[in-house]
Amino acid sequence: ILKGGPNGEPIRHAMIGESVYHKWTCDSETADAFCALVHSCVVDDGKGDTVPILNGEGCALDKYLLNNLEYPADLMAGQEAHVYKYADRPELYYQCQISISIKDSNTGCARPQCAEPQGFGSVQSAAAPSPKASAISPDAIRLLKKRSINYDNTMDVNAVLSTIDISEEDFDLSLKNRLPSIIDRSKPLYYEFNG
Repeated sequence: ILKGGPNGEPIRHAMIGESVYHKWTCDSETADAFCALVHSCVVDDGKGDTVPILNGEGCALDKYLLNNLEYPADLMAGQEAHVYKYADRPELYYQCQISISIKDSNTGCARPQCAEPQGFGSVQSAAAPSPKASAISPDAIRLLKKRSINYDNTMDVNAVLSTIDISEEDFDLSLKNRLPSIIDRSKPLYYEFNG
């Protein structure tokens, strides 16, 4: 997660609402030979609640969490987003898959053709799976994954966002020496990213 854009510095702290850039990159010793596709991303609150943010084709499900990705290079994807957190959850666990394919010398890298995502689409998607997805049994999904040529070229990647949630009413003044930036109202409250 970078500050300000695709060329920004990696950040470990950010304020809620601050603009950040989510970036995925892969390195290759062979130039102009491979393509990366980021897909199947979810956010897990660490308590069992998982919210999908990118579908299996790499299309965004909720524009308020993450919009459709941009692909500025063959092995790079990214998108600007705003820092958020879920109520009463100190950490968010991001998990995505990156599929690597051989670049077609004539057509280049195939990219997903995604519609503009709606707001709160991931919540609706998690609450009511599409009929097409419901019709496929778990055994059939495992079989499809085994047969898929792209499945062998897919990596899981993870990132963790840790947050601090403090209300003034519950704040124990004995913490004053350990958390001076929270007491000092001239300094913004920061949230820590691990990953």
